[in-house]
Amino acid sequence: MSQTKKHDFNGFTITLFQDDEDDWVAYFVEMPNVSAFGDTPYIAIDELEIAWQGVKESYLKHGEIIPVASSFQQRSIVV
Repeated sequence: MSQTKKHDFNGFTITLFQDDEDDWVAYFVEMPNVSAFGDTPYIAIDELEIAWQGVKESYLKHGEIIPVASSFQQRSIVV
């Protein structure tokens, strides 16, 4: 996948690390249950975006509001 692809993670902070099995793991600091892994950091982040899309679809399916990071909400306020 493209290394220059822009991802939309609703302002959530991403932690990215290589585990003991040499897989790259990406997850949201604020929502650690939203995570993904891959052979490279780029694949892990691309997979995290796919996971995040699935989470958002689930929120919508259940009539719930899709969360955004609190810092993202503060920056998004229009006065």
